[in-house]
Parts: sequence; C-alpha cells; structure tokens
Amino acid sequence: MEDDLGLLLFVVFIVVSVLGSMRGSEDSDEREPSEHEMFDDGVSDKIYHDGKGVTYTRHADGELRDSWGRTRD
Repeated sequence: MEDDLGLLLFVVFIVVSVLGSMRGSEDSDEREPSEHEMFDDGVSDKIYHDGKGVTYTRHADGELRDSWGRTRD
C-alpha cells in the first residue's frame, strides 16, 4: 500500500511538472513586445517589454529608455 502511494505521488509530480513546463512555454521570447499602462505621473506612462528581459519606459519626451537610461534602438 505504501509503495502504491509513493508511485501515485511520483506520477502526480511528473504530470504537474509537465503541465507547468507546457504552460511556461506560452510565455516564450518569440512574442511581440507588449504594452501596458503603468504610470500616470506625466514622466513615464507606458512600459514595454521586448521579450528578451529588457523593460523600456516611455518618458515625456517620447523616448523609450531602459533602467540605465539607454534608448531603444
């Protein structure tokens, strides 16, 4: 009986792991950059994700800049 429980828990773990990895693949880097309303302070009002881990913020002058102040090419 204990062996059956251990096997059942192992199978559940594998199924949950596989389903979790499939769900994570939907958020791959192949998607288009997304745009979200973020701030309403007149300085930076939109945030952009380039799908590669870099986040850009649109500033009042219209430029997209990352957290180091570099503009998007």
